[in-house]
Amino acid sequence: VASPIKKKPLSMGVPEKIRISGGELILGSEYDSARIRKRGSEADVTPVLEKMREAGVKPASLTPEQWRMLFSGRSLQLNDGRMLMVVKEPSGYGVKLTEVAALKRKVTEMEL
Repeated sequence: VASPIKKKPLSMGVPEKIRISGGELILGSEYDSARIRKRGSEADVTPVLEKMREAGVKPASLTPEQWRMLFSGRSLQLNDGRMLMVVKEPSGYGVKLTEVAALKRKVTEMEL
């Protein structure tokens, strides 16, 4: 009888440091903390993780490329159609979550 293959725990795949524009995002184990290090200074961005969880987004589900998108000012479309953005605020970083209204989408057609 063959023994089952053991998978590595998910925490093993957690990226500790992710290169972002002008610095790096440092994520704590189990995504319990986050810091941005740029040009010799550090900023605590743990509240971003907390706000993401409150909005129903699991930080562990994001890929390094998605983290780079969020911290470069671009938005990320979630599976449910909402758009997630990380925004720079006077007090640090925040999270902006927008709903996509299906009825307001327009299709533009052009005749050639």
